[in-house]
Amino acid sequence: MTQTKHKTQSATAEFSAQYKDPRWQKTRLRIMELDMFRCRRCGDKTTELNVHHLKYKRDAKPWEYPDSNLVTLCEPCHNEFHIMKKRISDLTDPLYEEWLTNKNEENFDAYFL
Repeated sequence: MTQTKHKTQSATAEFSAQYKDPRWQKTRLRIMELDMFRCRRCGDKTTELNVHHLKYKRDAKPWEYPDSNLVTLCEPCHNEFHIMKKRISDLTDPLYEEWLTNKNEENFDAYFL
């Protein structure tokens, strides 16, 4: 195994372990409570929910972000967000806010035309 690959795997394992930390679990629960255990995009409350970071800061722990930088998304909307993020290089706040509040899935491709 190359040294770079080993460092990447080690960093990934460390990052994943942070999401098991009680401080993140407490933050995650607080955000879900603030969002009334509903997806902020589609309002779903029955599908598995994720707490998503809107922006990442280098070397910040997952629980070290302000609540305004965290949003509850259902699994499908969370996955869709990451697909969208890969398709555009510069995700600006207005575009994200528009996507977050647009509940019509048929318009999804409009963000990329």
